[in-house]
Amino acid sequence: MGEDFVNVGYDYQLTLNHIIEHAAKLHPKGEIVYRDIKRENYKEVYERSKRLSDALEGLGVTQGTRVVQFEWNTHRHLEIYFGVPSMGAIMHFGNPLLTPAQIAYIINHAEDEVLLVNKDFLPLIEGIKDKLKTVKHYVILTDDGMPDTKLEPVFEYEELLRSASSNYKYPELNENTVATLGYTTGTTGDPKGCWFTHRAISVHNMVWGAYCFGHRVIQAPYGALLPIVPMFHIHAWCMPYLATFFGIKLMLGGRPDPNVILEMIKEERKRVPDRH
Repeated sequence: MGEDFVNVGYDYQLTLNHIIEHAAKLHPKGEIVYRDIKRENYKEVYERSKRLSDALEGLGVTQGTRVVQFEWNTHRHLEIYFGVPSMGAIMHFGNPLLTPAQIAYIINHAEDEVLLVNKDFLPLIEGIKDKLKTVKHYVILTDDGMPDTKLEPVFEYEELLRSASSNYKYPELNENTVATLGYTTGTTGDPKGCWFTHRAISVHNMVWGAYCFGHRVIQAPYGALLPIVPMFHIHAWCMPYLATFFGIKLMLGGRPDPNVILEMIKEERKRVPDRH
């Protein structure tokens, strides 16, 4: 009897691909809203994340490869949150608020091989490109077309996704595999790196979710989350993963602008059902 009890249930690894797969299956129409620029749903995020993984594999990214991004809170950033670690690579969330010398240091220290960069940060990355020892490919993240750049070899994010397949199959990873990497802001010398495993993020996500629902902070699937904290800062407190897990509308404001945030709240409030 005891032995049968132990074997009850479905045993699988707590890896990040299960979160987006769950959302795509149970909440396929749950919305991700990026300013007034882009609306997509969790099913589309899943498909685009797989395209990103497939494209990165084509660039030589394998399990353990470090991929760094310098990006605002956008739908692309959410796709990177899943597409990079789910394939076994390590997502390094780069902080664009560091000094140029510190940014060069963390990229070299992490040994990042692919660098994804919002075009707003192009001058910053172009200014240190000759100091980057391990970067092999650059990918430009932009809302309005490919800008001129001195970086090479360089690709545009949407073009890269269009050239890839959404049939990519995620590997079965051990939940203790490193998923992400972040660095401190260098207040005590050079920035210090910190690893986060799939399990650590997944468990934090579940605990955070239990707290939010237990205290009625959010009510899935009727509410909406709008992270103000940047997604390049410790996973925006895991809010993007939390929203995905519960199929909640995720509102992303891009480059911080109070007027944009207030307008998004005003517009999206009309679309969120009143459950009180």
